[in-house]
Amino acid sequence: MIVAVGNKKMGPELSDDRMARRSNGRANNNNNNTDFSLKNLKNTGVRYQHQHDLQVISARDVFLYIPNLIGYVRMILIVAFYYYTYHKPAQSMVCYLLAALLDNADGFAARKLHQCSKFGAALDMLLDKVAYLGLVNTLIQFYPSHAFWFQLSSAIDLAGHWMYTQATTASENSNNHKIVLRHYSLLRWYYSSENFLNVVCFGNQVFYICLYLMNFTEGLTVFGVSLIRVFLYASLPVLTFRTLTNINHIVDASIHLVKIDVMDKQEARRLAFSSVKH
Repeated sequence: MIVAVGNKKMGPELSDDRMARRSNGRANNNNNNTDFSLKNLKNTGVRYQHQHDLQVISARDVFLYIPNLIGYVRMILIVAFYYYTYHKPAQSMVCYLLAALLDNADGFAARKLHQCSKFGAALDMLLDKVAYLGLVNTLIQFYPSHAFWFQLSSAIDLAGHWMYTQATTASENSNNHKIVLRHYSLLRWYYSSENFLNVVCFGNQVFYICLYLMNFTEGLTVFGVSLIRVFLYASLPVLTFRTLTNINHIVDASIHLVKIDVMDKQEARRLAFSSVKH
């Protein structure tokens, strides 16, 4: 029997080679079911931010993202900074400052090339803290009488970032999506402008860098005043402000986590009573 559909015929005349081609076509479609075209996606309701989001990538591709390659270079520079720290301050500071400058470069590259990744974000934060702690640990040895303040400052910095990260992650994983991590007081100002945030972070680094250099030299002097000391005292208010924002991070994140705990418990209690009634 032959059934006519439009101008095409379907039936016994369908040759084996045509059947094979159709089977291969279906197999290829199944193997490449994630390789959508932008045109087809417009009619599916799938939400995407950029055409790059439609590309099929592997783990190797993510490891070789340009921003992540910049991160690996930063890692090498930080290791070199460690190596030169105690006997070659000039080389040490060059490595440290280059690593700090590349910190901004990898973020720019990630946004520009649409290569943002969770691995890259984690690597970036890790390298920031590894470089910072290496410098602070060095200062503890250079200025042992001030060790307590260096330890306290680094502890507040780490605690602030850790709590903020935990609060953000908890918000994403919580069953209550109505809870949003809100910034109060100083943090609203701190995050109001990316340029302002970068200035604060840079000023914070300047304070520690000046202390490091002063262990070796007073540097250039103008009218008998060391320029390194001028930068040191000028960056002290910035360091203070950054420390206060880290404390604010701890407080805000703690309040946020407690709110999530309360609402999750209330939701669990509601579900328990609901199951009993049914």
